[in-house]
Amino acid sequence: MVDCKINSNTGKSFALFSQGCCGSKYMAECLKKIGLQRVGPNNVHRRYPPTNHNGNVLFMYADPRDILLSALGNGMEWSRIHCSNMEGDCSYFDKYITVENILEENYDPFKIEEHFNNWLTTVIDYKLMMLKYESLEDTKVYQKVLDFFGVEGDYNYNWEKRKPSYLYLHIEQQIQIPHLFENLLDIQSKLSPCFIRDDMSPFIIVAYYTKETLYEAHAERLKASLIKYGIPHHIKPIDNLGNWHLNTAHKPTFLLEMMERFPQQSIVYVDCDAIFSQYPVLFDVLDCNVAAHWFDRTQHIKSSAKGFELLSGTIFFKNVEDVRNLVRRWEEKCSKSPYIWDQKHLEALVGEDFFPLPSEYCKIFDTMHRVEEPVITHYQASRTVRRNKGCLI
Repeated sequence: MVDCKINSNTGKSFALFSQGCCGSKYMAECLKKIGLQRVGPNNVHRRYPPTNHNGNVLFMYADPRDILLSALGNGMEWSRIHCSNMEGDCSYFDKYITVENILEENYDPFKIEEHFNNWLTTVIDYKLMMLKYESLEDTKVYQKVLDFFGVEGDYNYNWEKRKPSYLYLHIEQQIQIPHLFENLLDIQSKLSPCFIRDDMSPFIIVAYYTKETLYEAHAERLKASLIKYGIPHHIKPIDNLGNWHLNTAHKPTFLLEMMERFPQQSIVYVDCDAIFSQYPVLFDVLDCNVAAHWFDRTQHIKSSAKGFELLSGTIFFKNVEDVRNLVRRWEEKCSKSPYIWDQKHLEALVGEDFFPLPSEYCKIFDTMHRVEEPVITHYQASRTVRRNKGCLI
C-alpha cells in the first residue's frame, strides 16, 4: 500500500500508463491523495505512448515473468480483457489457457516485450519516465516520481513488497519461463530501473533555505524568477541547524543529496537570496568539472582591498564521481570547522582549478555596478543576519 499525507498540489496533473500488474493503481491513488489530477487517454495499458501530449508521462513496468503470471491469475475473462487493453493476441484466449500451455508453446499472447519496446523507442516530444515496479522498494525512487511531476514537499511512503510470482512456480517452470523473455530481461537488466526519456536539460538549479526565517521570503522570490524563465530547479526547506554558520556549512551535504537525486544532470547551486533576470544559457553548454566566479576585490566599490576570492553564491558542479569526491572533501572540512566560511573551505580545495564564471552569473547587488545585464543577482541576506546579531527571523 501507499501511505501519503495529504498536501496541496492543486492544479497539477499526472499521466500514468503501465503494462498492468505493475503497481500503477497504487501509484495513481497516491498521486491523487496529494492533490494531483489524472489526465491523458483512458487506456492505461495502451501499446504505444500517446501523441501530442502536453505534460510529463509516467510509464510503469515490471519483471515480465510477474506481469505474465499476474495477468493469467485472475480468470480467463479478465486475462482476455487485459490482453485486449494491451492490444495483444486476444484470439489466443479462444481456448482455455494455462501457464503450462504458454511455456510449452513458448508464446506470449500479451506481447509484453513488443509493448515495452514500443514505450522505450517510440519518438516522443515530452518527458517520459520509465519506472520499474521493483525499484519502488527504495523510497528515493518515489521521491523522483514526485519531483518529475513537480510535487512540492516531502511525503511519508510505504510500498508493499511482493514476492515475485514466478517463484511460486515449480522448479522446472522457473527454469523455463526466462527463455520466453530472454531478450527483454537482457534489455531491462541494462537499463536504470528509473530513468527519463527526453532531451533533458543538462543542468538543474538547486537551493535550500531555513524554515521560519527571513530566508523563506527570499526563496519565494528566487522560485518566482526561475519559473518566469522556465529554468529547471529544486528548492528545499531545511530545519534551522542552530545558527547562520551551521546552516551555511550544510551546503556540501545538501549538494551531495542533490547529486544523488538528479544523477543525470549537472548541479548548479545558488544561494536562496538570489534572483534570475534571464535564462542562464551558459549552463546549457558548460563543459567543466567546477565553475564559480573569481571575484576581483578591486571591483568592490566599498573596499580598497586587492586580490581575488572564490564566491560560492553560484557554483556549477558536473555530476561525475571526481566532483562528488571533491564535494565529499568539502563536506568533511565544513563538518570539522563549521565556523570557517564554507567558500573558504572550497577555495582551499580547488585553488584556481575551476572555470571562472562571468560576473553576470554572480552579481552582488550593490557592489558590482559595472555588471549592467546580470543573469543572477545576489542580495546578501546574510548582512541582515549580521545586523541582527545572528537572528534569522
